[in-house]
Amino acid sequence: SGVSFGDKQLYVWGTSHVLERLYIEPIVGAVAIQLGAGADDAFGCTLKGIYADSDATGDGITIDAGSNYNSLEAIKLQAAIITVNGDNNTIINYQGNAITNAGTGNRFINTQNYITQNSGTATIASGTTSIVVNHGLATTPTRVQITPRENPTNPVSFWWVDTLTTTQFTIRVNADPGASNLDFDWRAIIGEGN
Repeated sequence: SGVSFGDKQLYVWGTSHVLERLYIEPIVGAVAIQLGAGADDAFGCTLKGIYADSDATGDGITIDAGSNYNSLEAIKLQAAIITVNGDNNTIINYQGNAITNAGTGNRFINTQNYITQNSGTATIASGTTSIVVNHGLATTPTRVQITPRENPTNPVSFWWVDTLTTTQFTIRVNADPGASNLDFDWRAIIGEGN
């Protein structure tokens, strides 16, 4: 278990470390912070208030595979990205470039460039029984909620969502709504509790 610096990098491994108010500069083509490496996993660690300045793109923070249940809060990276290979980690209040999520069960809350929830309105037009909606999320939603906004001209008995992909989902109804069309408010999210 431990924390060490090497080649302008911070390595964290072991259990339950808490690191706060970190400023790391400059990172040239190297990972700024790495949680876990090889057989040395990080588990249940918390990093808060991190600013990593970088003049190179690439990984700014990497959570290694096998490094699970870690929490990163209030993170700002200049040119780099976060790569999450571990599972059940939480990233909160991140400002920076892209996030690559290769793990499972990871949560991203209030993160820039990794949208976990979105909402809007979609219309099923007269003469049709479906509409494809672009959800704008970082990946396939785990839940989509829809609410009809009016009583259509023709009776519609039920509606549902299917064909969820990384970019779209489809709202369907059992009958043509008629001249009034049928508007639905929708909300799509990645992960429960996000």
